[in-house]
Amino acid sequence: MAGYICKIVIEDTHPPVWRRVVIPDKITFFELHQIIQTVFQWEDVHLHDFRIPSDDIVINDEGEDG
Repeated sequence: MAGYICKIVIEDTHPPVWRRVVIPDKITFFELHQIIQTVFQWEDVHLHDFRIPSDDIVINDEGEDG
């Protein structure tokens, strides 16, 4: 399986909170969101987005109203 080793870091936490995971190379942003929810043992109760700063791209979860 081809993929990437990623370090996912939660900003502004002391001590630092992070997870290192292997991400398959052909997944959607929604699937990435699900992986992050799982590795941090979160319950998917907050809105989220993925930002690609160099391209000014934001992919977000608009919730039920969006």
